[in-house]
Amino acid sequence: MSFNSMANLPVEMTLNGKKVLVRQVKLLGYFGRAEVAVISKQLEVIREMASHIVNVDERVAFMTRAVAEAVPSGDKLRERADVYVRSSEGIQQFLIESLKTDQPNITKEDLDMDLLDKAEVKAIVDYGLGKAGGSSPLAD
Repeated sequence: MSFNSMANLPVEMTLNGKKVLVRQVKLLGYFGRAEVAVISKQLEVIREMASHIVNVDERVAFMTRAVAEAVPSGDKLRERADVYVRSSEGIQQFLIESLKTDQPNITKEDLDMDLLDKAEVKAIVDYGLGKAGGSSPLAD
């Protein structure tokens, strides 16, 4: 393990022709935020469905039942979080987390996944995960 990795010092890499500083991501925190994202998405769906119910008592009953039945927890939540972290949105969030310390103004809009160079994204994700080896263009 290199000193840069142990100290989580930034490493300069390229993303769509721009030099960026990349740091490793604390995975426990990232997966926790992925679980929050999964729950938030499910709550958005429930809120949207409930907004079409006119009667307040029926809306409250629907939301109570839907939250209890549809919001994942335990193994189901971990499974959905695993799918999220592999999705375009999850990878985009991982990029933000690996870049935001040294580029604090970075936003999702700056990281349009359809426009990013996939090899550069992979190199950043590999470094952010703490992977060393042939696929990362890093010199420690």
